[in-house]
Amino acid sequence: MLGIQSLVEKQPQLFRVDIPAGREKVAAVTDFGLVVNQTDGKASVVVSGELDMYTAPRLREELVGLTTRGSRDVTVDLEAVNFVDSTALGVLVGGLKRLRQLDGDLKLKSPSAQTFRVLELTGLTKVFEITPNENGSLDQLQDSDS
Repeated sequence: MLGIQSLVEKQPQLFRVDIPAGREKVAAVTDFGLVVNQTDGKASVVVSGELDMYTAPRLREELVGLTTRGSRDVTVDLEAVNFVDSTALGVLVGGLKRLRQLDGDLKLKSPSAQTFRVLELTGLTKVFEITPNENGSLDQLQDSDS
């Protein structure tokens, strides 16, 4: 049986991945962070960096863990998120569904203008309760993209 390395050397065309210009980063080096605070059935999750197919599973694990540990009111702070993809949106919607089945809720806080635009385009601004940070309003987010 051939090892992966020898297979790649013998048939490199099977393992070629075309990466669009500007997206040449390695998944393991993705800029991402989670800070979690949980008390008395409430939790806040502050996410930073890129929330994408590589990092969203970490957020999913944390949201599942929070519900397992008894949190029913979860706020996800997206102020420091600079990129969000469909995998991340699926994790947020899955967390919302899970919490609502347990008579809880998942709220989004302080999305950047870019993240808010993605939520708006996908119709998720009508699904999630979204709160601004202390310095702004959602009207400013909406106006900044027009």
